[in-house]
Amino acid sequence: MGRKTMTANRLVPDPSMTDAEYYAQRAANPTKPQIGKVWVEERAETRIGALAFIRRKLGHHEKAAEWFKNAYEALYGGIAPAIDMSKVRVDTSIMAHDNGAVARLDRSEQLRALIVGTRNAPPLLSKDATDRIVACVVLGIPCNEIAAPGPSGKPSGHAVEREVGLLLEALDYVAELLGFKMRGAA
Repeated sequence: MGRKTMTANRLVPDPSMTDAEYYAQRAANPTKPQIGKVWVEERAETRIGALAFIRRKLGHHEKAAEWFKNAYEALYGGIAPAIDMSKVRVDTSIMAHDNGAVARLDRSEQLRALIVGTRNAPPLLSKDATDRIVACVVLGIPCNEIAAPGPSGKPSGHAVEREVGLLLEALDYVAELLGFKMRGAA
């Protein structure tokens, strides 16, 4: 209840615009990138889970969290995306493939190597780090609910800070492996 809802705006394809309208407007204004797109407001929490409420997060943490959440949902059966009818269908043959589906499969294979490992290599991310990222980013559980409770039954500020630090450290490692953060960068 005490949480402040964080919202962000982004451009998405306009669902009410037909392909013909899109091409006509793009031909009239070829240098305008917003043709055929509209601004929408989204809750940041739905994109990056409970990480949205951590003040110390950096850009590479958000990229790694978003990548992890998308890959996790692709690998373990998250919500199936709807068919985007606003996309232009170029090839409708039986042999046509969906580049988005291929990209999701690639991300899920990368994630599998990261958290489960491969036949020849152990997992790159520890079980504790994986569980922490899944809880906070995928399931949206805040760090103060994960932190170990003290004698009062509630976690201390130090325990919450420790959980946040461990979460950011795990996301740093994921970001470094994916190339979102370079080694030694702050």
